[in-house]
Amino acid sequence: MALPLHVNKRVIAVTAVLIALLAIGLVANTKPRSVRNDEPIRIVNAANKDETSMMDVRIKDFPERGISLIGPSSPSFAKMAAQVVKTDEGLVSELFPYSVFLQNTSNRAVVGYRITWECVDKKGETTLQDVSNILSHIFLHGSEVERNKAMAGDARVMRPNSTWFISLDRPEERVEGTRPGKMEESILTSQIQLISKEFSKVTISVDGLFFEDGTFLGADAFFTEVESLMDARRELLSEVESAHRSGATAEDILSKLERIANQEMPEFSESPSRSEYMNSFRILFAKDIVGMKTVFGSDKAIEDAREQLSKPWVQLRRL
Repeated sequence: MALPLHVNKRVIAVTAVLIALLAIGLVANTKPRSVRNDEPIRIVNAANKDETSMMDVRIKDFPERGISLIGPSSPSFAKMAAQVVKTDEGLVSELFPYSVFLQNTSNRAVVGYRITWECVDKKGETTLQDVSNILSHIFLHGSEVERNKAMAGDARVMRPNSTWFISLDRPEERVEGTRPGKMEESILTSQIQLISKEFSKVTISVDGLFFEDGTFLGADAFFTEVESLMDARRELLSEVESAHRSGATAEDILSKLERIANQEMPEFSESPSRSEYMNSFRILFAKDIVGMKTVFGSDKAIEDAREQLSKPWVQLRRL
């Protein structure tokens, strides 16, 4: 099971923190997010249309590792955005404060990321938003040959020397060369300039990022979450394998999985622990296997689940 795009939104007004939505698959839970990235900050000042004020734009990325962000203040942003933004997507100025391009110039593919936006408006109120995606099925293939086959079949893999448009509430999209734009650059530029009239400071961060080989850049929170996801998967699959070896039938095993899948999704604490993540992901993976029964039948569902443990997995580790 690969986790699809999920978006988390938070608004902080002085001391009030309002936590909105975390969506993983078809299950939604509220859980907190923190923005922690100790990488050096790149600062770009963006003038608004009449150039009477400046917006402090800060970028936190990993250029030394081949991972760079291009934000709305960059001269190349409008030209690139014109290729992916359609004329009927509503008010562009509402889209772009929470949009960015991610460039992967490394020699490894990117299979997971979390991007965060911290925007301070003219009143001093801060809005925190983030978007993340993890193609966890890639980590089931410890063999480079098998992993390359798995990545070849997934268009969401961010391959070396590629650039991707990432925004809230829409799938990421690869920018291909210099194809004709979908919107006039002049329109985009004028809309982007409006951002500095609303915000005094915007910080865009690569809060966490996974390469295909399991190596990780960024803050501990995202690493812990994905590591817990893989551990919960292995734990549940190991229980399936143990039950099978003990002589349990496919129906018996699926009956136990259905009881797990029907459990109520737990609510996360302010700072989720590994056990909280594990409990949540166990329910999700149980739902995944039970869902396979509906499509392929009981025997095939259990066979496929056991197959996932038959080969080495990728080891997750921090760079």
